[in-house]
Amino acid sequence: DIDLPARLAKTGFIPTMVISDLRLVGGLSGLDLIARLRSELGGEIPAIVITGDTDPATLRSVTDAGLPVLQKPVRPAQLRVLVRNLLRGGVSAMRD
Repeated sequence: DIDLPARLAKTGFIPTMVISDLRLVGGLSGLDLIARLRSELGGEIPAIVITGDTDPATLRSVTDAGLPVLQKPVRPAQLRVLVRNLLRGGVSAMRD
């Protein structure tokens, strides 16, 4: 939802983490949504991008944005480890 960042800013709610698909409804990308959330809510909200896209340039755009990416289908154990590490501040170790 393109209006989500503004609506959250009005409530004062800041999510602990964002897990987003790369391709969202209406042409919005998960990268754009995460960037807007961070901008409007202030700060580096931990985030994960999930995608079924295998194009190297697309995957590179996610990692170039400093975000970890998981390929679909996501293994639950892999997601748990990544979430745990991000919440502990270990982002760089999980980018691969």
